[in-house]
Amino acid sequence: MLTAPFQRGNGGQQPPSFARWDRSFWLDLSFSSRQLKAIRRYIRLNPARAIWKARHPDRFLRHANIRHPVLAAARTWDAVGNLTLLASPFLFPVRLTRMKTPEEHEEVIDEILEKARRGMIPVSGFLSPGEKETLRRLKAEPRARFVKMLPFALPPRYDPSAEDSRELASDRLLILSGFPQTVTGANGIFRINCLLMNDLIVELCERAQSVPFA
Repeated sequence: MLTAPFQRGNGGQQPPSFARWDRSFWLDLSFSSRQLKAIRRYIRLNPARAIWKARHPDRFLRHANIRHPVLAAARTWDAVGNLTLLASPFLFPVRLTRMKTPEEHEEVIDEILEKARRGMIPVSGFLSPGEKETLRRLKAEPRARFVKMLPFALPPRYDPSAEDSRELASDRLLILSGFPQTVTGANGIFRINCLLMNDLIVELCERAQSVPFA
């Protein structure tokens, strides 16, 4: 639990000035252990994110309406990160069901990591518990590269997480979306979006293996 001073209002109204604080009034803020961990992680990594962006501004640019042989021409594609990953013929899809725990996926996760060590590039939404654990371990592999697909549109002012920013700065991550701007993640991620995203991932990886100059 965190305790912080709170400026007393005027009959429920916001006071006219923030110059004076009522030191006799305190507001208690309660966080779960998960929320507190996220806040601490944000505070720890946010200064580094500013440095990464200052040193590598080109790696944080948002690319709109991308056209590439491995991307379905009928869809709208936007991205942030290393676009050259799309030129690899070694892209492969990763989909781990929510019906199993990361521990139950252990053997599959090990296979994915071994492929990444050999230079293959996993493509996934990294949404299920098993996929999130896979992404965590991929980030711990210094030579691994990966494509993270979004089940919604990439916002015009997309601000990647601190964890993703570290991988963007190292030039080994591509964040990709095949959804138009009308499909947002503001109201949650819908199953139909995830299913379509998985289909797009499979199609992308198949095309990467078939186009002659990928």
